[in-house]
Amino acid sequence: MPAVVHTDSYGAAKRAGAAAERCLFVDDRPENVAAAVALGMSGVVYGGPADLRAALANFISPARRAPDR
Repeated sequence: MPAVVHTDSYGAAKRAGAAAERCLFVDDRPENVAAAVALGMSGVVYGGPADLRAALANFISPARRAPDR
């Protein structure tokens, strides 16, 4: 296994015109999340829907959130 994990998440953000610090990278592999965080993104190690829900709550304004189900 290589010591450095390559992720194209930075390239995807750049192509979308988004600054890295405005991006949330979600993956189930901690090493991939660490690589994205090293590039300036926020990151979350996905373990289930609750992890994603909690991470997204920080990125979605209250006015744009869907009602709880």
